[in-house]
Amino acid sequence: MKLNLVSIVTLVLASLLLIASPLSLTNALTSKAMTSRLVSFAHHPEQTIRRSDEQLVNTAFGLVGTAHQLNNLVLFSQWMSYLEQGGEPYLDSQSVLQTSTHIRPVWSNTYVELAKLSESESERDRYINLASLFGPYAPSSRLLMIEDTFTSWEKADLDKQVLASQHLVSLARIWRHRDALDTMISYSPAKQRMCNLLAFNTIKVRACA
Repeated sequence: MKLNLVSIVTLVLASLLLIASPLSLTNALTSKAMTSRLVSFAHHPEQTIRRSDEQLVNTAFGLVGTAHQLNNLVLFSQWMSYLEQGGEPYLDSQSVLQTSTHIRPVWSNTYVELAKLSESESERDRYINLASLFGPYAPSSRLLMIEDTFTSWEKADLDKQVLASQHLVSLARIWRHRDALDTMISYSPAKQRMCNLLAFNTIKVRACA
């Protein structure tokens, strides 16, 4: 009887591995493909959507299991809507991101994306504070705080202005963050104010050229 029980348990575990392995491989390949396309979108924002991109969204939505994958799925969907010139979003981004907060509640990147989608100032402020709380040194949190402070410069207190200015100068001096910084500055309504500060500190970035 004992031998039979061990055999049954072994058989069940082997069956689970056989089922899980293809799913895990599919998940990994899908995530890698989506990450690759996100990089491509960032470097070539005027490209056309491939027929396989919509299939990739549908496949990923059925497989994702981590906060990082959910966030990438939201960004991918947003890029597709943008490239389709305002087409209907493929996903309810806020709902997907809320799910991400339940999976990984202290990951700042999710709150950064939720802040960008917020419809009210109070809600946006709450997510910015959470992003700064859980990722005070994360580039995405710092970029969000910089953009928010420089955009509402007159409303920000002196301490916040100083901190945002320090973060801007600091990030601008780190080459690996230049692409993200250039993108943020390029699309910000406070572009000129940020460019003036960088010029004052004799720092040249592509977005301010």
